[in-house]
Amino acid sequence: MTVFRFLLIMTLCGYAATCTAAPSRKPLSPLRITIVPTQAGLSSSQIKPGDVVEFTVTTVSSIDVQELSINIELLGGAKLISGETSWVGPAARNEAKSITLSVQAPEKGRGRVKARVSTPPSGGARFSAVSQFDLGPEVKSKPEQEPVIKKDRRGRSIIEYR
Repeated sequence: MTVFRFLLIMTLCGYAATCTAAPSRKPLSPLRITIVPTQAGLSSSQIKPGDVVEFTVTTVSSIDVQELSINIELLGGAKLISGETSWVGPAARNEAKSITLSVQAPEKGRGRVKARVSTPPSGGARFSAVSQFDLGPEVKSKPEQEPVIKKDRRGRSIIEYR
């Protein structure tokens, strides 16, 4: 009888724990990074091939950091006109660090400005965050054509294998 009570109590406790348990959430990085055009209201879709756009990359750390690094990549044919693509240094809690750079959009295709902020591993923990800004409107693929459905004399669909 005591084994039965033990199993019953364990079952009830286990059931109650699963019913009231909060969903697990991934912890957030203490680093944030943004890429914003300096021209107010400029969106990605308004950038034309060959346009030169000035960006401000800003990062904020919610913790004191002895070494913080910002690295900016230009992808898809985007070209650096002026400014720096990296920075390394200390950052105080809630202090904003910014880099300003001018980028030329590619003549063909769609370029991208991608920025990453990270800290070196300290005590086993390493933090990082990524942001990106597309240069130009989203490329829409052509809609696929619907296959022609053939019918026999009775109106039934015919499936052809090639």
